[in-house]
Amino acid sequence: MGDIDESGQTPGKKSKETESLYAYTSNYFSDAYALVPEIGEGQRWYDSPYRILDKVARSRARSLIPGPGRRVLSRAINRLECYNEFDRYLAWSRDDTFHNVKVPNSEHVKIPALWAVELFPPSQFDRLLKAINENSWDHKRALYGLGDESREMLERSRAGNGWAWWRLGDVVNRDSKRHLPDSQRQKLSYFFESIELIAMRIGPGLTAVLAYFQLTKIASDLLDDSWHADHGPSLIHQHGVLRVEDRMWSKCRKTQEARLSLHMAAREWLSNTCPGAFSEAGKQQPVIDLLLLEEHDPTLGERTDRELGDALRAIGLTESATVHRSSEYLPGLLLEPVDERMCPALAGRPTWALWGQRTKVAVSAIRDISVYGLEQVNAISYMVNQIARNFFVSLAISELLRLSEERYAALRDSAKTQHGHFKGRHLARLRETFLTLSLDLTSTYRDIQHFNTSSNGEYDITFTMTEAPWITKEREAAGDTDRREIDLVKNMKEKQIESAEKLVSSDNDYRDIMSTVASLWASSDTFKIGRLALWVSLTSLLVALLVADYSGDLIVVHIWKWLVHISSHHHVK
Repeated sequence: MGDIDESGQTPGKKSKETESLYAYTSNYFSDAYALVPEIGEGQRWYDSPYRILDKVARSRARSLIPGPGRRVLSRAINRLECYNEFDRYLAWSRDDTFHNVKVPNSEHVKIPALWAVELFPPSQFDRLLKAINENSWDHKRALYGLGDESREMLERSRAGNGWAWWRLGDVVNRDSKRHLPDSQRQKLSYFFESIELIAMRIGPGLTAVLAYFQLTKIASDLLDDSWHADHGPSLIHQHGVLRVEDRMWSKCRKTQEARLSLHMAAREWLSNTCPGAFSEAGKQQPVIDLLLLEEHDPTLGERTDRELGDALRAIGLTESATVHRSSEYLPGLLLEPVDERMCPALAGRPTWALWGQRTKVAVSAIRDISVYGLEQVNAISYMVNQIARNFFVSLAISELLRLSEERYAALRDSAKTQHGHFKGRHLARLRETFLTLSLDLTSTYRDIQHFNTSSNGEYDITFTMTEAPWITKEREAAGDTDRREIDLVKNMKEKQIESAEKLVSSDNDYRDIMSTVASLWASSDTFKIGRLALWVSLTSLLVALLVADYSGDLIVVHIWKWLVHISSHHHVK
């Protein structure tokens, strides 16, 4: 009897499932190549140029071509091969689920709202005041006597005796039929029905502005329209290189870009209207969007089949098959960060989704959403906005600490790479950056400690991270009954305190670095000034000698006569 490997199969032999899958993919593969042969095997527009270039690349003449020419030759060949691959993907069967994304016709997704967060440490306080003064969000509120002015609220908050949160104001799209008594009407992007701005006091030195964007029907359906659209193969330029995507990758990228376009519009509005720490550093503000599906309920935790998994991946949801982040305060919804490896179109931007099945969320909500007097999806978003504010701000605090780590690293590297050849203005800029970071960090550290330990009543919610229920069932069936869960909020707050403490420690080290850099620069500058002074002295001496009056004539004249005398004496000899 032959050996058995870990999978229970005899080495060298394929299981029936593997053989069936191999035959399945092999048929589509061979059919595609039958319709579109390899490059160089036909009379298509790119076949003849390819044959010529390939012949040159394989000949001895290639060694005579300079390096840059060989690189151009290779790029030209690769480019022609891309066109051939693109034609093959066009001909590839749509029934092959390994190269296509199939979205059920009855499944739909809506994004009724999203949230973006901007933070204002001490160095950004003036920018927040400027935004309040320039935009006058509270003008009608003050005029109607509906509350204090935002500037007064902010100043009291920064003094340590203000409200935990207050409304900066509401902005309604000029074309909207929605009416809010103390709102402003402005021309907004056609994505936005209205925008609510909430200021939240993290501590005396740190204020958060949470922007709640309610989307228009066009924007709410934008992701679903792209999700159900027929996206064919694509030829795209990436970092100057032509690349080919089959229908699956093309659909994933374009669908995720549709979702991203909503996020970027919100970030752009917030950066232009109320810029803070993220905008000043040229970074993307954290965004959380609400995705409501029509049929699929991810909280059931059933094992997702591959086709549905690919469809969810196309909109940027990849983790529910294995990991669940849920909250009893938001029943029916899962929290999921974007996996940048799986969703490259959304990479580099802090993004989270709260998502679930629309009816399940509405039915299981602790609060009766009918009291909000809105249609179901908008009522759900309003409920989330009321409950999850503090948590959204906590996510932004983690991003601010990550940004501080990046800026301190850049400060350290700048001090090292510029030492020895940077000028006084570089040192001044380095000192200014360091002092700003140091001031912000000292204040932020105290404020984060206060925010993470104080209670905000109904606005304090928890999230628990567990494995997907189907995994738990399989473990328990095998006799493993250990409960595996993480208090996500508690864990996040602990990491924030730990990160802030490390930054404070690094801040003390960087103070020594700054002192050393300043001392070395001063020594270097003194040496350069001394060397310059020496050259100035020598130049002055030479000028004095040349213009000095010697026996009635300038010394220059005497030197000239002496040179003429030497020359004539040489000719006489």
